[in-house]
Amino acid sequence: MTTRLLTLILFLAFPVLALDSNEPPRNFFLADSPWPMTHRNPYCQASSPLPGPQPSEVGRGLFKVRTASEEAVAITLNFSSKNEQGHFSLWGSSRTTLYKLNGNEGKWRSATSVRKSGKGTQAISGAYTVLDKDGRMFIPRDSTVLVYQEEEPGEPKSRIRKLNEFRIPAKMLVDSSEVIVGMNLTYDGYLAMVTDRSLVIVMNRDSGEMIFYRISNEEEVSNSLALDEEGGLYIVTHKRMIRLNWDGKSLVKAWDSPYPSSDVLMPGRLGRGSGTTPTVMGTGNQDKLVVIADGEKRMNIIAFWRDKIPEDWKALPGFSERVAGVTPILFGDPGRERSITDQSLLVRGYEAVAVNNDYGDHQADVWSNFWIILWSNYKDYAPYGIEKFEWVPGERTLRSLWANSKLSIPNGIPTMSSQTNQIYYLGQHEEKWTIEGVDWTTGELSFRYPLENAVKYNSYYAAMEIGYDGDLVSGTVGGALRLGKSQD
Repeated sequence: MTTRLLTLILFLAFPVLALDSNEPPRNFFLADSPWPMTHRNPYCQASSPLPGPQPSEVGRGLFKVRTASEEAVAITLNFSSKNEQGHFSLWGSSRTTLYKLNGNEGKWRSATSVRKSGKGTQAISGAYTVLDKDGRMFIPRDSTVLVYQEEEPGEPKSRIRKLNEFRIPAKMLVDSSEVIVGMNLTYDGYLAMVTDRSLVIVMNRDSGEMIFYRISNEEEVSNSLALDEEGGLYIVTHKRMIRLNWDGKSLVKAWDSPYPSSDVLMPGRLGRGSGTTPTVMGTGNQDKLVVIADGEKRMNIIAFWRDKIPEDWKALPGFSERVAGVTPILFGDPGRERSITDQSLLVRGYEAVAVNNDYGDHQADVWSNFWIILWSNYKDYAPYGIEKFEWVPGERTLRSLWANSKLSIPNGIPTMSSQTNQIYYLGQHEEKWTIEGVDWTTGELSFRYPLENAVKYNSYYAAMEIGYDGDLVSGTVGGALRLGKSQD
């Protein structure tokens, strides 16, 4: 059975999470929850059809912040499906620990945890996680995939059991330091992964059987991979954008395209080249694209034709025919000489938002980056700027819609709700951490919920997510944070 046919059958057989013409097809092998995986869905758009807080509700004090102390930092907080009692678990994965939070009945409590097996030599291996329809949590750890499950589905206090451990054969690795970076779940239920040395793996979730495709021994990958319902896997190395085709049995390269990039490591960046996971843009009969921010010193947003290139398309000067659109990311400053992001593009429909992560002229290495991100709310480091772009199908071009140079999102990944038309993120204002809402249409600040100048509120690359009942949640240095209507 082809991936396309299987997706159509599942789409007709089950109700969707919420009606929204810009919502990608649901992957029925993921947990049926608001946020089952990093970047929320296989398209890696990080946007949601569910409602977040209304600015007026936050202003009236109906939403309050609660924190749960756990180990730093869960980049993703994975929501489980609700069980027959209406309960759910919230999973967090730190460098050493896998834990569950209790978010039922409006409360916010730490529940249970286990220490992960293995050494975990690199923090980036384990940042991207997947929770499947069977309640299995998949976590990369170096060259191994760890699989966990709770004994009672949806009950946070129930014990976490380790089910399996699947290791990439040593002969498939460039050397022992090669680790899994990105993780996703195909529409036919296979785990898709990519290593930091551009080895792509598709794995059977039950047996651990693996199919491999080596892009290159020399190209680095520091982001996850996106995929679509047609079997397309999208990987960005520090030099190229690549599509592989998965047909349920094998991986075959469909196309690749170079993009503007620099070999210089930027302050705060986790690797060379693009700092963004590829994001699939276009659903249904819309133009089919995949978008990234490139690796230039003053970066651009770039859209690639993800499948067939239109017959009448003429290549843009200086770019491959595969490139559909390019425009600079300036964050409202035409004279800007440098713009950097390490947060993937936030996409809904044909629109995409980028945030600035330019921390100034500081040394760029692993140890320096640790302190840069830790201090990124302070004036000597704090970046400013957020910008929204639009693909115009009739003109086949990318253009900037608005920019706000006064907003600061130091290091976290923003999200948005199509119901409330708001962007949400952990920001900073006058060196104090904040939770902020921004109007998706205008770019104007809608609300600012002040926190403190305390390191425990630092998002440290974590994503803001929209959960059940309009909650906002994010991993932080202090564990986990929730902005929601509280009953405790």
